[in-house]
Amino acid sequence: MTSVWCSSSLNRALAQGVKSGAVAGGSDNVRLGDWAAQLVGREFVVAIEERTCLTLVVRLLPVAGLRGRLAAALRLALEDARVSSDAIERECAALEQARFLSRRHSALREAMKFAEMEAGAHAEGGQPEDSVQAMLNTFPYGECEASCPAEAVAALFGVSALSSSAGSCNGRTGALSTAKSAKPPAERRLHR
Repeated sequence: MTSVWCSSSLNRALAQGVKSGAVAGGSDNVRLGDWAAQLVGREFVVAIEERTCLTLVVRLLPVAGLRGRLAAALRLALEDARVSSDAIERECAALEQARFLSRRHSALREAMKFAEMEAGAHAEGGQPEDSVQAMLNTFPYGECEASCPAEAVAALFGVSALSSSAGSCNGRTGALSTAKSAKPPAERRLHR
């Protein structure tokens, strides 16, 4: 069962509209693990997956639709990595059914600090959240073994880096450094 470990500020914001317990069901046939999530400013949520450091950026409000927005952001990131549609459906369903728990994910502390700073500066500055998300998934995180989250996702799902449209890793030379995107992620908008 997937869990989303929430910062105390995000947990307080969620108290009004997202059930902390998991939705009925659950999927054990997923590759992504648990997530760390926190509120950035008063408007955005940043979530980072523990195995790949895949980063999602969505609006907090309306709180009742947060699960759906997180799943839509995940769908976008996995489509950019050219993950199979069956795997995308399983991963999105697991995130929509995840347990929201009040506790920080200590292993992702540094990655979360970086993502919070970057997402806050870009998203609150008017850059669309899907564009901010795409940018963050090409930066290296110290906690991520791969050059960047986009490369880690490609490796986890067995996708050839050259067939991925996730873009190149910034800051380190990685397998995705030669990948070209047919349609940049920033040109597509998440459903709000």
